Amino acid sequence: MFAACFTVMYGARLLREDAELGGSGPVVHAGQDYDFHRRVAGGDVVECRPQVREILDRGRHTYLTLAIDCVDATSGDPVVTSRQTIVYLNAAPAAAEEAK
Repeated sequence: MFAACFTVMYGARLLREDAELGGSGPVVHAGQDYDFHRRVAGGDVVECRPQVREILDRGRHTYLTLAIDCVDATSGDPVVTSRQTIVYLNAAPAAAEEAK
């Protein structure tokens, strides 16, 4: 459960804070998967770093793929990696042209 909380929280923050990603308007969470590298123990401090991996226009919509790497803050060892895809509805250039 922690992986979903941390990775979704950090991914959402990235989307809100980066004006170039256009983090407003209707979105759909299209999918998410995880690679667990080790268990988390009580007292562990985990740092998560989101990165945009791909932005792809398909028809009227824009698909954004994020990867969020969570590591042990002390050792730097990987804990979990999350990939999520978010769809911005009617955000692709094709949709903007149709609206004119």
